[in-house]
Amino acid sequence: MLNKKEVIKHSSAIQISNKITLLQRRCWNLLLANAYDDLPKQEIFQINISDLSKALGFDSKNIEYLKQSLEAITGYTVKWNILNKDGQQEWGVASILSEASIKDGIVSYAYSPTIRKKLYNPNMYAKINLSMQNKFDSKYTLALYELFVDYFIAKMGRGETPYITVENMRELLGLESNEYSAFKVFNRDVIKKSIAEINQKSDLSVEVEYKREKRTVAFLKFYITAKKDKGLLVNNLDNDEYVAIFTKLQNSFLLSPKQAEMILEKHKNLKNLEVLLKEIEQKYKQGEIKNLGAYSFKFLSEHAGIVKSQIDEDLEQEQKAKQERKKKLEQEREAIEKLRHEFDENKQKKLNNYINKHKSRLSDFFPEFIDRYSYILKTTLKNKELNDNELLRKALNENSHLMGMFRIFLSEKVLDSKDNDFIEFAKSKGVDLVKKSDKYYIKGSLELEEAK
Repeated sequence: MLNKKEVIKHSSAIQISNKITLLQRRCWNLLLANAYDDLPKQEIFQINISDLSKALGFDSKNIEYLKQSLEAITGYTVKWNILNKDGQQEWGVASILSEASIKDGIVSYAYSPTIRKKLYNPNMYAKINLSMQNKFDSKYTLALYELFVDYFIAKMGRGETPYITVENMRELLGLESNEYSAFKVFNRDVIKKSIAEINQKSDLSVEVEYKREKRTVAFLKFYITAKKDKGLLVNNLDNDEYVAIFTKLQNSFLLSPKQAEMILEKHKNLKNLEVLLKEIEQKYKQGEIKNLGAYSFKFLSEHAGIVKSQIDEDLEQEQKAKQERKKKLEQEREAIEKLRHEFDENKQKKLNNYINKHKSRLSDFFPEFIDRYSYILKTTLKNKELNDNELLRKALNENSHLMGMFRIFLSEKVLDSKDNDFIEFAKSKGVDLVKKSDKYYIKGSLELEEAK
């Protein structure tokens, strides 16, 4: 799914009442992109939580947030084809998703049969850029962008919507009657604001036309064209860091979009640019800057962009490599510790099975056991206990230290080498270990320890 750059959506699936949030609409688009190729032949679809979270741009550990979003999506009943674009007098309602579940890091979900049929291989569809949708700050912007893509004719490089009633426009955007009820507010805070964001951040340029009835705006019509010069932002939409700094230059440092592009064209090294922005921010907080926008543009335009020497860069790289080595060693130590625990459990389990099956034959091992550990046994037990198997058996059961010695001895006699040798056991699990100074390392990592 992460390799997919766009989602194919039927026009009627775009023209739904936009009750869902921005995150939920983006999530629905991503789930559709993941499922699209298998819509005709599958009923249940799956996606890894980490992949979905990465594509959405939020913390994969925030499972509760994802659960809430999926629950909300399955709970929405949507009415489609509000604008009747395909010319058919069809009306319908359905849930965006019919079900969703999360188990072992996997999201499973399904669509109703009607929705699956409608979504796959439609005659009328739009391709929504998945990277683009993450750049918008408003759910209204995303809903309008999808609508504009739907009416955009790629071969002609332009497109236009029909005249849309204000009522239909409000329904399309999912507005309640008490939200932005005055047209002046609706136009300013929803329509114009969304169009400004689309014109700034996307590959489309949009203009709106108003049609009045009895001196009141009753219809909206949108004209869509492709940008001839997409600009740096659109060319770098897949670079989240780039988009974040582009937005930061405008919102925090009061640069115009054009000025922000000029600065980003000059400062290719975004990390160095961040350092310069922190320097400006510090000066501003200390009251050294009066006109933040003018100072920021002048300072960044004139600065060479080099904030660290090559020596500093080399030291940083060396420190980074050291941290990576340390992290890798810690991960391997955890893996070895887990493997060691599995080895001990396996050994004790097999030894217990042998003891339970051969209780009457354990005394056969006593003479050799006494001979090997004679010094310890003679200083701990009496002669009659050493010469009587039943008394020795009883003594072992009463003395955990002696029983531990016997179990070690017995394991050497009755278990396979891989059950007794940790390195052999690890090899049977596909892990090559080496031992040095009573420490185990995954083969090839000893050099990392010595380099650390």
